[in-house]
Amino acid sequence: MKHLISMCLMVIVYGSSWCGYCTAVVNELTEMGVPFKEVPHDQRPASLQGISMMPIIVNDYGAVHTGYLDKAALADFLKRGAGSNEDIA
Repeated sequence: MKHLISMCLMVIVYGSSWCGYCTAVVNELTEMGVPFKEVPHDQRPASLQGISMMPIIVNDYGAVHTGYLDKAALADFLKRGAGSNEDIA
């Protein structure tokens, strides 16, 4: 896991405090030691405005995931490059 953490510069999580999945992802990132920034869902950039599902997770490579990820899936997502965007409605 240390190798993964050293690779991550900043993950962005767009969500809300009342969203249980958003809180779970934030807690997982914290436990993993991955630096992240929380941004209110209503302040997401124009390129993500069509996405209503939360959380929206953006990794260093620009890959986007919507919805909950457990720790193993989150670690895998953080390694993916920008060409692997999926789950965008």
